[in-house]
Amino acid sequence: MDPRRRLCTHLSSPLLPRLARQADDVLDWEAGATVAVVRCPDCDGCGLLELLDWTPDGRVRVFALCALGADEVALFQRDVQRGSCDPARMTLEQQALFASAGPAERVIALDAHGEALLANAAWPDGTPQPNAPWRERLPAHADTRWFEHLGLEKT
Repeated sequence: MDPRRRLCTHLSSPLLPRLARQADDVLDWEAGATVAVVRCPDCDGCGLLELLDWTPDGRVRVFALCALGADEVALFQRDVQRGSCDPARMTLEQQALFASAGPAERVIALDAHGEALLANAAWPDGTPQPNAPWRERLPAHADTRWFEHLGLEKT
């Protein structure tokens, strides 16, 4: 994580605009995006969405939003498109991209079907940054802290 990297003023706003994404920006998928690169529709700002929690049906998903540099995203996409015969290469490319990301600044909820933005809040003070793959840190169904932070119900 690069602690100096920050979201653009648009993506860091409580009045977050719609998020733009290209088809190849989804890095992990489980009946909907779980990790993805998003782009600010107003500038060249990029962000990384990492799943924090979801409703039992998977429709409402809560994500951490971290800044990414447009140059790092372009390099990642170029290297992935080039391909490799090394099966570990994709994992290494993703690790390099994640290492270039800034700290989580926002917590957002999206509808996985229509990808509508449902809620948006600042990252809670004193909360540790995500530091493991989402599958390893997905909370139990009874744990509702991320939904409560956004003023939503986890149903």
